[in-house]
Amino acid sequence: MRRWLARLREAVAPQLLARVLDLVTLAFVVAFHRVMSAKAIHAPPGFDEHYFLWEGFSVTRGMVPYRDFQEFKPPMIMLVNALGLRLFGLHAMAYRQIFSLLSIGAFLAFTIALLSRRTSRLLVGALVAFMISHYFFSGFHDSSINNSESVGLFFFTIGTSILLLRTRWVRTQQIVGAAVLALAPLSKEPLVFVTLAAWLCLLCLHDVESGRFSAKRFAIFTVAGAAGVGGIWLAYMLATHSLGWYIVQLKLSIAYTKNYAYQLGWFPKDPPEGVFAESWKRLRESYVNYTRIGPFVPLFAAALALSGRRFLVGCLSLCAVAAGLYAVTIGHGFAPHYFVMAMTGTFFAAAIGAIALDGYARRSGGGLRWWIGLSWVAGAFLALWSQFSDERVKQTSYVSSEPVVSPAELGFVRSHSARGDRIWTLGDPLLYVYSDRLNALREGNAVDELIDYYPGATDEERLAPQREELVHSPPKLIIFGDDAQSASRKQRITRALVNPFIKEFRYTKVGEKFYVRP
Repeated sequence: MRRWLARLREAVAPQLLARVLDLVTLAFVVAFHRVMSAKAIHAPPGFDEHYFLWEGFSVTRGMVPYRDFQEFKPPMIMLVNALGLRLFGLHAMAYRQIFSLLSIGAFLAFTIALLSRRTSRLLVGALVAFMISHYFFSGFHDSSINNSESVGLFFFTIGTSILLLRTRWVRTQQIVGAAVLALAPLSKEPLVFVTLAAWLCLLCLHDVESGRFSAKRFAIFTVAGAAGVGGIWLAYMLATHSLGWYIVQLKLSIAYTKNYAYQLGWFPKDPPEGVFAESWKRLRESYVNYTRIGPFVPLFAAALALSGRRFLVGCLSLCAVAAGLYAVTIGHGFAPHYFVMAMTGTFFAAAIGAIALDGYARRSGGGLRWWIGLSWVAGAFLALWSQFSDERVKQTSYVSSEPVVSPAELGFVRSHSARGDRIWTLGDPLLYVYSDRLNALREGNAVDELIDYYPGATDEERLAPQREELVHSPPKLIIFGDDAQSASRKQRITRALVNPFIKEFRYTKVGEKFYVRP
């Protein structure tokens, strides 16, 4: 009996210790993420977040994306905001907890995937710390993390992590992983390129690790998972009669993307050294430099140092890096949060490199593996401790507060309309959210720059479809509200649409900026 118990302890003890150390690694990731994310989670809402929240609110009120309201982005940013509102509510921006959960879920999924492959816990912990710090760098966010680029990064990271996972339930893993990965381009269209590059890399990895038959099964099951997501979205649009509106919106979005950076003066129309050189210059200034991606470069090199067929895996992982960088350049906007798209390829290639480096160290002997792990921990400590300690001190001072919505506008809307009434503001769309009123128009952003993208020879002709919407369902109230966009950017729409409509339907002016339907 004693001999049997001794053998049992010898068999169980190492496994138990390994699981305890895995849990310690996961606990570290959670704790580090909690500190580093606090500032972004409690940050004031940025300009775009006002519109994303309005769209999520519209979904919770039964509105159908694209058919009932307009947005240039794919659907996931609207649906995630709607889910956040449903689960956590609006008070004190509690809906943002959904983004916090997606964020920690992405980094934990990445950690679990590498641990399932028995990658050094020291290397994994240090690498994930670098990733978390990299993502939450304030220079990559206008304010909070409520943006389509972040949502795309979360789904991309979770999806690729599931596909990298070592598990007995291979078919389920591959179908679910591909389904989640497919949500990345449904969050931000340019991520389709890095998604395809990562899929090809994983396909090649399966061929190398498990053989040609396993790779074929991987291709079949992952395509089925992605096709399932696409089929569900298509069926929804057909059932809600929104597919036609989505196509119209997609065409408008493509035209807008090609020109808006020039229109707003964000990018020169004829750069002295050419478009490619100017784009590369901006990538190097903001992202492709040692300060930003330096910690990940050794892992890129490790992926390329592989021999035989594994070298192709490393090359494809760097193709994912290039695809992520290319996504940033589409449209030539180079806004800070656009660089979040580049993180998709960066994180994925770092994962492939970590697997390669740890595999080489394991084959070379335990001493080298320990030395690599301790070196990464030391590097992370030296690079991140100052930032971490500062954020840990400030963490308790970050408090979520309600966005600034004009009390005068809220009070007027609530006292002069009912919940079932439609209103129309030329200002902040958060007025719809906090007054619990629906917009009378599909368009939520009343700004002159968009007029040029509509068909027609004059402003009146271009805005005729919006006028038809207003005529079909005249808003109870029209508000010349306050927002971050100056009145100079609304002169054409006011002259060609708003003022003639007010005059024709004899709205009564109350105060300086309110008009009431008779």
